[in-house]
Amino acid sequence: MYVNGSAYIYKIQSFKINNNKKKMNMAVKKFGSSNSSFDSGKILSVRDAVVLIKGLDSVGVNEMIIIFPKNPFKAIINKKLQMQGVVLNLERGLVKALAFVPDYKIKKGLSVLPTGKLIGFTVDIHLLLGRVINPLSIAIDGRAIGSQKKSGI
Repeated sequence: MYVNGSAYIYKIQSFKINNNKKKMNMAVKKFGSSNSSFDSGKILSVRDAVVLIKGLDSVGVNEMIIIFPKNPFKAIINKKLQMQGVVLNLERGLVKALAFVPDYKIKKGLSVLPTGKLIGFTVDIHLLLGRVINPLSIAIDGRAIGSQKKSGI
């Protein structure tokens, strides 16, 4: 009786383990479709909002990056704590990026992750027809542009 009971418990435990493995594999595949690798980097130095990063081997030029604060778990929950930047220069083993936040908020040793998205924004052509805008998509003529769909920045 004891042997059968232990075999039954073993089957239940192995079923739970196999079921959890399947769920984990499905989650990794789902995450892998949006971000193909778990590439990460560490900040080596910051000067005038230009960040020198070690790592990020699979990142490309003009790709958006996310800089996490010292406590990344809070940043995952609250996206306002995440700092963004864009890759400017690629060197062997090093990446130079421009941060979109003041440089005093960025410290040596913070984690950096690529997003896999190129920098850019979408605009509605009907809102901009006949308007003069600067490179940051701000109207120079003084009139409000109206609602825009945001992506990227």
